[in-house]
This record gives sequence, C-alpha cells and structure tokens, in this order.
Amino acid sequence: QRPLFTAADVSSKLITDIQWSTDGLSMFVAGDTIVVFVFETEELGKPIDEETFKGLISKLKIPEPLKPKEETSTLTLKPLKSNTVIEEIPKDVETPEPAKLESKSLSLLKGDRKRIAPTLISSNDNKKGPLQPQISKSPTENGSQRTMEFDLPSFNVPKDLKRHEESETPESDQPAIKKRRDLEPIEFIGNIAINPSTAFSKIRISTPKIRSSFVLESPNDPTLALEIKNGSGSEQKPTKITLLRNYSKQIFTDFIPKLVCLASGGEGGFWAVSTVDGVLYIYSDSGRRIFPPLVLGTPLSFLESKGKFLLAVTSLGEVYTWNVQSKKALFEPTSLYPLLARSNTELLTRAENLTMCSISSSGVPVVTLSNGNGYLFDKDLETWTLISDSWWAFGSQYWDSGDVKPTGSLISVLEKKTNDEIVRRGRAKFLQKMAKTMLMKEGYENLEKIVSLAHLENRILISLRLGESIEFKTHLIIYCKRISEMGFKARLAEIFEELLSQEDMDTSESNSKILDFDKHELLKELIFACAGFRNVQRILVQYATAMNIL
Repeated sequence: QRPLFTAADVSSKLITDIQWSTDGLSMFVAGDTIVVFVFETEELGKPIDEETFKGLISKLKIPEPLKPKEETSTLTLKPLKSNTVIEEIPKDVETPEPAKLESKSLSLLKGDRKRIAPTLISSNDNKKGPLQPQISKSPTENGSQRTMEFDLPSFNVPKDLKRHEESETPESDQPAIKKRRDLEPIEFIGNIAINPSTAFSKIRISTPKIRSSFVLESPNDPTLALEIKNGSGSEQKPTKITLLRNYSKQIFTDFIPKLVCLASGGEGGFWAVSTVDGVLYIYSDSGRRIFPPLVLGTPLSFLESKGKFLLAVTSLGEVYTWNVQSKKALFEPTSLYPLLARSNTELLTRAENLTMCSISSSGVPVVTLSNGNGYLFDKDLETWTLISDSWWAFGSQYWDSGDVKPTGSLISVLEKKTNDEIVRRGRAKFLQKMAKTMLMKEGYENLEKIVSLAHLENRILISLRLGESIEFKTHLIIYCKRISEMGFKARLAEIFEELLSQEDMDTSESNSKILDFDKHELLKELIFACAGFRNVQRILVQYATAMNIL
C-alpha cells in the first residue's frame, strides 16, 4: 500500500482534529487554522453501492445515536457567572405539566421522527423565585495557617553570564484573551522584590513570605505578645506594631511605612522586627527605640534572639550578632559561604539546606545543615568550627545514637539533630554495615579507637569555647582515662603541663582558673582518676610530687 498524497508544512502547530465531509470528497483538518483538502471522484476510486456500505458499517459496530424522548420538561435558569459553583438544587421547584407541553410542542416528521418545537413559558406569580446557587467557600477562609512559609531564592543571573541567549517567539499573531481571575482570600501580601545584588551573590537563601498579620509571644512572660499588622508598605497605610498584655491592654504602638516579615525578642528586655528591604527596628519593653533603624541592605531569612543577644542572617548569607544591652556588635559580619560552598564555583548549584540557625545564651551563632553537621562561629578564631559530624556517629564509641532526649548541653542538642538527619536519610543501617566491613580490613584495626578519641577531643574543645563547665570536666576525665588505658603518655603529659605551668610550680598558691575550676584542683582529680593505670605511673608520680601530693 502506498499513500494517495502527502502534505508537508500544513500547520505550524499540532493538528487537533480531522473530519470527512458527508459526500466523502472533502477532508477538514483543524490546527492553528482550518485546512480543507478537496478530492475529485477519480482520485479516490469508484464509489461502493449502498449494500456494501451497510455491511462495512455493521462490522465496525458503531452504536446508534440516542433518540429524543417523547416526554420532555423545560426548565429555565438564570445565567450563572463563571466563578460560581452549584452545590445542590432545591427540590421544591415547580415544573410545568408535561401533558400540555406534549400536545403543543411535538410534531411528526418523515420516518416517524418527532420534532420538539420551542415553547414560551409565561411567568407565574405563585411560583417561587429563581434558583439561588450556593458558592463553595475556599478552604483557606475557615482556618489560618500558622507555619511560616518561605519564598524561594532568586535564580536570576546577570545577562553577561548567560551562555545562550533565549529567543522568545510569539506563539500566534492574535492577542491573548485575558481571563478574569477569581477573587481569593489574602493570606500573603506579595513576594519580596528582588535585590539587584542578589544576582551577583554566591549564596541565596529563601526569605519568609509577607504575612498580613502575625503575633509573637514572649518566651518568659506568656501575657506579653507583639502583634504585627502589615499595611500597604507606604505612607497611606503604614504597618502597625503593638505590644499587648493579655491581648487586650496596649503597652506601646508604633507605625512604620514598610512591610514587616520577621520578629523576635521578648526575652532580654527588647523586641526586634525586620522589614522586607532589610531594615531592623529594635524596641524596649516600654516602646523606646534602643537603636536607630539598622540598614542591612537585603531581606532577612533568620532573626533569632537569646537573652541579651540578637542574631540576624540575610538572604545573602551574611551573619550579624549584637549585644543589645551593651549596644555593640560581637564581631564583624561573617558569611555562611564556607559552610554552603561546593567545589564547583562556575555554575549555580543547590547546596545543603539550613535546618537551624540560632544563637546561644553566650552569644555564639549556631548553624545546622541537612547533612547532619553542626557548626558554631568562634569570634576569637574568626572562623566557623565543626561541633557535630556524622563521621563520629559512624565510628565513635562515645556517640549516643539512641532516641534520648538531649540534656541542656548545646553539644547534645546538635548531636541529637545529627542522629535525626541520619535516620531521615536512611543512612543508619548503611553506616552500621560499613563500620563492620571497615574494621575487618587490614590496617584499620584501630579505627574505632582513634575516631573515639577525636570525638572526645572535639567535645572538650567545644565545651571550653561555649563555657559549659560541667560538660568540660566530665569529658576531660573520660579522655584522660582513655589515653592512660591506651598508653598515650605524651598526650597525658601535655594536658598536665597546661594545668600546671612553671609559674604555678614556683608559687604555693595559684589564682589561675579554667572556666569555673581551679587548675590545680582539677589536676589533682585527674591524677587520682588515672591512678589505676600502670602505663602512666611515672607521669602521675612526677606531677603528684610537684603538687605536694606525695
């Protein structure tokens, strides 16, 4: 078999429908335009007779069209608007009598077919009024959404950096018909305007959506609440900021011609709010402004406070920390780029998610990522340091992998979050199998012991940086016992030497302290704790003699 004809480039778009004419000599094609193909009788061959045609139709098993019913009822409705939905029709609507309509509107045609003529129905004063359709309410009208939603960061890049220029061609010459949009309840006022500097930034973090109103309760006093009612972001309708007691008595009220997206405070005697253009307002409990408006330049993604400290993280990854009471910054603004950076610096790639961004009671910024790692910023070293690593969950004997509620220590909280991320990603069983396989390999017999010591050393250093005295002392004693058991004399001697310097050996009294402990008293406890290990007896005797214990 070969085709009768071939038509190329008939339509610039897809062909949606094809229909033959009744005489079989024309074919209509619907695409972006209507195309008609006309054939002559000789081109398609000789026509078949009627009996052969009926036989072919019977083989196709085409269902017969439905015949009109003899009895019909006519019901008129008012035209509905395009944005209405009928849920139910009342049952008490009266309809005209069908017998009268049949005698007047039915007429016989050829072939015993019936035709229904149009009938005019007069209005009746006794009948009920027109139907009142019920409009379905949007589900967002009934409940309010309490969880904060975020706008995705901008993926725009400068035109100079694009490799290929995008060419847009109009789909059709006809103007597009604008459809009328249905009215919906307002949940968020709108998206934050894109800052031009975002296109050149190495980091782009999501920003919270602008809510029409929200309330922030005080962590210490449940009767205090800061209420934010956003206006239009202009002088005609400014944003109202109100501090309420028991949600009835106003303590102070302020108006600003900007939209507020985040709020924090209520614990250290201050309240802080940030606007969509990166301006920070800080108030006291009485409503007095503690700082002039702080201009950060870009919208904030995080605004956290703890005690007298305030933390702000912009959408470009810049980290700011202030001591509100002393009215000073703790350190120069730093960036989250070292934590989120990837090896590929040429392309725009997706980094790990920020699962927590907070500040401790001592003013230390703390960040956790979706890969389970936890970090803090050391202002003395001016760099980010690793607190919790999923590698220690793999090989450390001192890692608590159970689902136990963490203590008040910041280290235990971050290690608990690392466990949660490992379980969420389904890596727990994989790490267990990998650990068993790794320990059986040649040269990795002491892997578990070495990783355990590294984990303890990191706990000691982080506890010292955070000022957690109890955690520091506990981990230091465990570490000294472990290195004494393993025979690491040099490490034990280094710790004893730091606690007992040459100046302290020359004087009978020492005022030197480490956190809340006296160095000499702590050294005595370590000597007695390691006294049961014969490998380090000479070192213990040397420092015990210097401390006049022997």
